[in-house]
Amino acid sequence: MMRAAWSSVADMAIVPMQDLLGLDSKARINIPSTTGGNWQWRATPEQIDNKLAKKLHKCMQMYARLREEPEEASDKSDAKETADASTSKTAGCEKKGC
Repeated sequence: MMRAAWSSVADMAIVPMQDLLGLDSKARINIPSTTGGNWQWRATPEQIDNKLAKKLHKCMQMYARLREEPEEASDKSDAKETADASTSKTAGCEKKGC
């Protein structure tokens, strides 16, 4: 699901933190048709670490979702080539989360 969001042409892609962390259904934030216990889950500082940051950076780089530097922003043809190249890389991506 994350790969589909990140590879889309949308300007913004939002994925649940639970998915980024690889958590199971026990970390659900909402269980439909229940009256209590929803919206209780919170990420802990220990879960948000350099390993996660590196994983996200690698994925954002692969899907051409990193912010462009100001001097690069003027050349749209390079940005399209980067996006096209990242699309071909995604076909072989087998790691969970990318």
